[in-house]
Amino acid sequence: MTRLVLVVADLDTGGAQRQALELAAGLTGRGLDVTLAALHAGGGLEAEARRRLGPGLAVLCPAPRWRRRDLPAAAARLVALARRLRPRVVYGFQPVVNELALAAARASGARAAWGLRFSDVAWGRYSLGQAAAFRLGAVLSRAVDVLVANSAAGLAVARRAGYRPRAAVVVPNGIDTARFAPDPEARARVRAAWGVAPEAPLVAQVGRMDPMKDWPNFLRSCALLRRQVPGLRVACVGPGTAAALGGTLAGWDLADCAVLPGAREDMPAVYAALDALALASAYGEGFPNVVGEAMACGVPCAVTTVGDAALVVGEAGRAVPPRDHRALAGALAALLTAPALERARLVLAARARMAEHFTLDAMVGRTLDALGPLLEGR
Repeated sequence: MTRLVLVVADLDTGGAQRQALELAAGLTGRGLDVTLAALHAGGGLEAEARRRLGPGLAVLCPAPRWRRRDLPAAAARLVALARRLRPRVVYGFQPVVNELALAAARASGARAAWGLRFSDVAWGRYSLGQAAAFRLGAVLSRAVDVLVANSAAGLAVARRAGYRPRAAVVVPNGIDTARFAPDPEARARVRAAWGVAPEAPLVAQVGRMDPMKDWPNFLRSCALLRRQVPGLRVACVGPGTAAALGGTLAGWDLADCAVLPGAREDMPAVYAALDALALASAYGEGFPNVVGEAMACGVPCAVTTVGDAALVVGEAGRAVPPRDHRALAGALAALLTAPALERARLVLAARARMAEHFTLDAMVGRTLDALGPLLEGR
């Protein structure tokens, strides 16, 4: 049986980790012997990964958080795993992990694949190590057999930065349209828990506390939006948002209309409760999972033109320039106040776009096409 090792940093509830888990499960279902190797233990997806993959999950370090001093041990254990399994391909899924995957591939005689899941990151906003890893990746990329980007924008950024793999393809993310679907009962339940009336217009942004997500842009747009949309309610959803934003809402004139549920495990229900989703990101997005998930739940989205976000939305939502809160507020107002027939069209079009173009099955199939020559030994 053809073997593949897929490598992630951890199993936190992030978009890259979710896609890696879905890909590992999907490729296993198509007859490949897949091992999902996480450098670190812990994270909201670990229990699900153990349940779905069984012995196909390998956790290399017991530390539950990324610590720089653990990197040599994680690298050594990844190399040892690859030498023991002798896979055809070692596929890194994230920065830093990519470089370790390349080392493991070369040590075990495997071919090397890299994942690229971001676009024009403002590296100055992050650690020197992350920026250095991106630059090092450009040098090492010449030894990579295939680079798999989840966005055309990300691949273009990598090429401008000097990435020169032997082959490069775009494989958009896949959305589980069975799990993410309209759910009237969940909509009523979540709204009741949040104190949001059934008829109140509810808009949210979903994401971690990270400069790229541009939470100030979202809050500015909502402060303006509430003057245009009577009864507006606002939700800020994601790890760290409650602690970071709770004390700032009064300054945005949102204290009386906002809810801060923080990180949630029941994201399909959260999306079902919404009338619109905003992606206010300033840079860095590749294929934003939250947009695809919300659209699969029938939620129209207003996004900034970062990464491939506008391509994902298509005609089922609105796209505006980044860092322009007035444009974002206008786009959200258009979605929330659309006439009933237009609103119904947007809801149906959002879900149909995911079901037609961005399914899990399509993502798995496109990945097989990209890795096929390597898996076949060609």
